[in-house]
Amino acid sequence: MAIVVDATANVATWYINGSPFSTIPITAGASVTGTGNFLVGRHTAGTESDYDIDDFRLSNRAAAPHEIQAWAQAKLRADKTELSITALDKQQLSLDSGTANATRLYWTFGSLTGTWPQTVLGTASIPLVIDPYTNLALALTNTPVFANFRGVLDASGKASASFNIPNGTPASAAGLTLYHAYLVYDASNNYYDVSNAAPLVLKN
Repeated sequence: MAIVVDATANVATWYINGSPFSTIPITAGASVTGTGNFLVGRHTAGTESDYDIDDFRLSNRAAAPHEIQAWAQAKLRADKTELSITALDKQQLSLDSGTANATRLYWTFGSLTGTWPQTVLGTASIPLVIDPYTNLALALTNTPVFANFRGVLDASGKASASFNIPNGTPASAAGLTLYHAYLVYDASNNYYDVSNAAPLVLKN
């Protein structure tokens, strides 16, 4: 579920599973002024598990419908959202672009800056900001650090990749957040699909 507030039109649009569900009017200029706890989950929960949710995002801008749909579909999933630098840990990435894109090419990109504004590449809008880390990931694609970041989707439109902390990573990298997303294309540079961005926080 997602809620997007349009302060100009004074409406709030509710999305269920990535699709618009309902629109309700809101009070013009309404704002949150209380200082109480911000609760996420079922307020009257009787057990701890009642609060479990898959993902929670709080944004300082209104997401576009295509962004919400991408979040709901989650075509790129990660087994971890944090990695230890000292443990030389790795993040396993699962790509799922669907059978419509079976056997097509994919390329996974990275950003250290963030996911907005998106990078427009022809007809594709990739939820990453180009920066020096983008260039590093491109240069080292399919090395042990960026394993299987480029390849061919299988008959189900799926693939696996991994980001591996390299030996010698400085402790100063702790606290950085990396973002990865992939693009599906063909040999003629036609673009077919773009994934959501998967975040990764580096820790000591």
